Amino acid sequence: MVWKFDAAPADLKALHKGAEPPKWLALVPGAVHGVDLEAAIMAHARFNGLDKYRTEAGDVVYVGSSDLVQFIDAEVRNPSAGRA
Repeated sequence: MVWKFDAAPADLKALHKGAEPPKWLALVPGAVHGVDLEAAIMAHARFNGLDKYRTEAGDVVYVGSSDLVQFIDAEVRNPSAGRA
């Protein structure tokens, strides 16, 4: 599930401790999170201001400070970025 940061659930927003103002938040259930998904998402962290948090339930929360469209566009243009 992906939200604009301001519309995300308060308990998930509270996880964010980053310095940059966030624009979006994504919740990935632990049951579907894995190495491939992690690599695809985190490959963009170096230039997109992306933070990662884990909930007590084992889900993963990503918080981005860049436009989500930029993140999606980068993945569409270069889908193999960060993959082994």
